[in-house]
Amino acid sequence: LLDSRGGRFANELGTRDYLSNKTLEAEPETRTVTIVLNEGAAKDAPKHVPLYSGKGLLQRFEALGDLAAWMGVSEARLRATFHEYEEHARAGTDPFGKATFNNAVWGREGPLYAGRVTPVLHYTMGGLRVSEKGEVLTAGGAPIAGL
Repeated sequence: LLDSRGGRFANELGTRDYLSNKTLEAEPETRTVTIVLNEGAAKDAPKHVPLYSGKGLLQRFEALGDLAAWMGVSEARLRATFHEYEEHARAGTDPFGKATFNNAVWGREGPLYAGRVTPVLHYTMGGLRVSEKGEVLTAGGAPIAGL
């Protein structure tokens, strides 16, 4: 996961709650970050990559420069980010507490896959119960007006 400046901002393997909060901290205006998969990561997701690519949610890039242009950042910035990630992977930890680094070696060319992601409400993680419409429910299951 990369912010709008092409840098990492969180442990990508964190919980949804953690990643949602980190995304909102990193990008308070747009609430949108970029997910980037290298070829190895894409091969590890043989159902997801074709599905999301087919829906137009993931784009394929043949070269790092193409990805950089799409993101609106410099190719040098992405190279530095990926190099730093590889260094942390070799060390077995990073500043965000990540300790598992599958497919950590980033080829300098593609294919690379990227898409924009933003936090959304999938379900509540404890706390209030909500209906399919997002209405807060009483203990008996009735919607509470105005919430």
